[in-house]
Amino acid sequence: MEENDVSLPRATLTKMVKELLPHDMRCAAECMDMLMDCCTEFIQLLSSEANELAMADQKSTITPEYVTRALQQLGFEEWAEQVKTSHEQFKAEAKRERTR
Repeated sequence: MEENDVSLPRATLTKMVKELLPHDMRCAAECMDMLMDCCTEFIQLLSSEANELAMADQKSTITPEYVTRALQQLGFEEWAEQVKTSHEQFKAEAKRERTR
């Protein structure tokens, strides 16, 4: 990956990986680099697909609905439902926080 390419915060990805691995397992630096590249590539692919869907509807904003449709178009149907559910939970939690 070139210096001017976008990428995810390394600390965030490292934390996620550590939380998912058994406590006695480590992830090599080369593996973290590969995961960073894969995650960045996936997000770019997903956002590009969502953008194309929005443009096809003559919209200039990518909404969560375009992201879930993009996941389906890319063959990640089971993820689309999980993302939709997570987004609904997030919206409900945000609404509760605003009313406090």
